[in-house]
Amino acid sequence: MCIRDRYQRRVRGTMMDDALDEDEELLEAALLCVLAGSLCELREHQRRQLYNLRRGRLTRGDLAPISGMDTPWKLVWSAQSDRAFVLTTGLTVAAFRKLLSRFGRVWSSFAPVITNFDRVGCIAKLKTRRGRPRVLDEAAGLAIVLHWLRSKGHQWELSLIFGTTPTCTSVWIQFGLTVLRHLLPRVRAARVHWPGEQELEVFSGAIHNRCPDLKHAWGLLDGVNLRCKNSGNPRVQNASYNGWLHGCFASALFVFSPDGCVAWFGVNAPGSWHDAHIAASTGLFDRLAFRVPRPYHLIADSAFPKTNSAHLCPGKILRCPKLTEELPSDPLEYRQMLQARSARQGAEWGMRAVQSCWHRLQCGELEDEFKAQREAIMVVATYLLNCLLYTYEDADEEERGELG
Repeated sequence: MCIRDRYQRRVRGTMMDDALDEDEELLEAALLCVLAGSLCELREHQRRQLYNLRRGRLTRGDLAPISGMDTPWKLVWSAQSDRAFVLTTGLTVAAFRKLLSRFGRVWSSFAPVITNFDRVGCIAKLKTRRGRPRVLDEAAGLAIVLHWLRSKGHQWELSLIFGTTPTCTSVWIQFGLTVLRHLLPRVRAARVHWPGEQELEVFSGAIHNRCPDLKHAWGLLDGVNLRCKNSGNPRVQNASYNGWLHGCFASALFVFSPDGCVAWFGVNAPGSWHDAHIAASTGLFDRLAFRVPRPYHLIADSAFPKTNSAHLCPGKILRCPKLTEELPSDPLEYRQMLQARSARQGAEWGMRAVQSCWHRLQCGELEDEFKAQREAIMVVATYLLNCLLYTYEDADEEERGELG
């Protein structure tokens, strides 16, 4: 072999070695890229797991199947027990079924439409029956909004009870609240109506039987303050801040009849307003002046000044004096004031009934940006109280009929 051939073979060997070295470098670089990508994916997966763990959310796989009888609500519904229904929904089985007969028609004919920030009042009529079936039937849809009003808990707790994801739970709560807001004023058992002359005579007789010196008192008037969140708007914050209670509140005013039902209400007023101011702005004084004949009147506490009540509706409000005020020296007026204090306790019981039955009023989570939703909660809670009392009256009449 000549020197030329040896040189060419050595050059080709060197080139092959260089090519092999380049291939090994490229392979090492590719392996490093794959390893770095795997590490990045692993780190991203760990970050997502840590985020989900800190956030804490429920998915479809974490909940019981809705189709079967595994959800707690399905067990309560199958039992049909008044004790369980009152605890869960605030209504008896009879009251729930009566309300369900009206609620189911709207539930199956309308759908929620989330278009604004408040999300209350946005429903639309269904144009077609096609599409996937709803995850909740009408009974579960009514129960989920009633249980939300009944409790102070988070929405994920309702997800565990009804088997729906938190997103669906929020949508159906707002939809059910909107339906009840428009439906309950049309339900006879839940309606709030101003009494006529015959009812005024019956109500005044009921109070007169218990308090003999109160001959023409037909109802009880009182206000309540419901806590709400602080607002970022200084004007709204100033209007809702109550200096006496040292917090932000939404005020409401109720007129209770002797049977415990609400005869009139005015809700969602600023917390800084006085009860007399709420009565004047909501038209209660005008209603008393023009729609209540003399000498019928309401019993109210000392929150209603003598001057305002006498100027706007003279003789239509019997004001109970404060404990620090001197009672009248006349024996008849003295007994009337004492009996008025005793009778006005019924208004406190009525306020307690509204707040104890529907605990969502006391949670203090609603801020002024959700003013329409806050008003809907107050209105629905008032109508539902009348619905519950009306059902109990029917049950008492049936029991008296069976015993008779």
